[in-house]
Amino acid sequence: MATWTVHAPPGADAGLPAHDALRFTREGFAWAALVFGPLWALWNRLWLVFLGWLVAILVIEILARVVGEPAATVASFVFAVWFALSAADLKRWTLERRGWRLVDLVEASGRDEAEKRHFDKVALSTRAGRVETPRAVAASAETETGATRRIVPPGGALPPVVGFDAGRGGRP
Repeated sequence: MATWTVHAPPGADAGLPAHDALRFTREGFAWAALVFGPLWALWNRLWLVFLGWLVAILVIEILARVVGEPAATVASFVFAVWFALSAADLKRWTLERRGWRLVDLVEASGRDEAEKRHFDKVALSTRAGRVETPRAVAASAETETGATRRIVPPGGALPPVVGFDAGRGGRP
């Protein structure tokens, strides 16, 4: 199972954004980014990422001329693997720069299943009488006493590690 992040476009209704406007981004290693680095960035419209990729390749080329070809080959390989590992982070970073909001995290084996699970969560919260985004539902959890406590830090950060509550001094 993979983790998918769900993003709502800027200016979307604070309640439920249009379903077809949401973006689902799969977290994890991106083979396409490893094999087709700059083309992958252009295909995904990650212009600054593409420029950063070009700068890194230029630096590696300069390294090849100064230090030697073997060191540049290793640096090129390490950079390609890093690029593929951080591809999803670069996508999320670009979306956040453009004003998109992180509204949900979903675990699913594919995009279709991720969409189904996300929209099932939305439908469940709507049926319960709350018109909230799944992010707002995840932001508060009821304790055994019925009190509501905040489990997601403000500012659009990802949810914390399960069982870790920074409000209690970091003890689970």
